Amino acid sequence: MEGNIDRSQPTTLTHNISNFEYPLWLMRYPRLIYILYMVNYFFHFRKWYVMPAIRREIRLLGQSGSWMDIGCGEGQYLIPVSRSYRSLHCTGMDMRRSNIDFLQRLAPGRNMRLLVGNIETWQEQETTDVLSCIGVLQYIRDDAQALRNMLSIVKPGGKMLLYVPVNGKIHTSLYQRLLNSREHYETINDRKRIYRSEEIRNKVQEAGWQIQQLQYTYGYCGRLSHEITNSLLLLIMSSGWLYKILYTMVLLAISPFILLLMLIDHSRPHSTGNGLLITAVKPTTVVL
Repeated sequence: MEGNIDRSQPTTLTHNISNFEYPLWLMRYPRLIYILYMVNYFFHFRKWYVMPAIRREIRLLGQSGSWMDIGCGEGQYLIPVSRSYRSLHCTGMDMRRSNIDFLQRLAPGRNMRLLVGNIETWQEQETTDVLSCIGVLQYIRDDAQALRNMLSIVKPGGKMLLYVPVNGKIHTSLYQRLLNSREHYETINDRKRIYRSEEIRNKVQEAGWQIQQLQYTYGYCGRLSHEITNSLLLLIMSSGWLYKILYTMVLLAISPFILLLMLIDHSRPHSTGNGLLITAVKPTTVVL
């Protein structure tokens, strides 16, 4: 997967984005992150599935309840949900201190607590009704232990929303070449694995969860939109400034076509795909 990447000469912009190292102007005016949330929602197709699922489970809790986001990052789910559901007790956990420090500056005093922690070693017991772990598990070394620890965090009868990329099918040769030749999020953050669908389903069940629903994402049109978008983003981040401007203009020009592909893909059910959203329940009686 990593091909001929030269790690001795990292791309600064790519590293900054992949490690959520925010520019100084954003740290001075942290509320500008809301603009990035909107851009992220447009281009990051999995949010079209994940955010409605989180909101659905929170609405089922009624007037109050608790939700925890594992690997909350820069708060792309945590902040919008906490603003929409003021009576909800929200917890965000991330292993990067910089992310938690940023969120504390962004939303002090909101209905949330923020924790620096690693889900592989976390020991807290039965603190939340709903737990989400979105696009994180593939970077965790001991994913089986992480799933067991997540089970211990959720109250009996509570739910987990787990999103992982699966299968890793690629259609365009350009995107494959760029992944092999340039640094990107997966190489910088040391992705440990690409799951097969049955593999992750078995791991979830072996950890003690009962799977309630499986929803595949990124069918053919979704994969194509993802590869076009990410190819241009990789070119933007790894090129000189003149080409950055050129590739950005191309991305803006074809964004309606990308959106159309996403809408087509979202409108169809999929029997397989490159993403899997799992809704799982913690049994009321659990043997750990």
